[in-house]
Amino acid sequence: MISTDLKVTAALLDCLSLAIQLNIEQSLILFFE
Repeated sequence: MISTDLKVTAALLDCLSLAIQLNIEQSLILFFE
């Protein structure tokens, strides 16, 4: 039960960090254009 929660949390954090990276890249691209 606990390990399942940890896996779900890890997956959500991965998605979140990926979204943040993409967001930063898009912001930098817009900023430098």
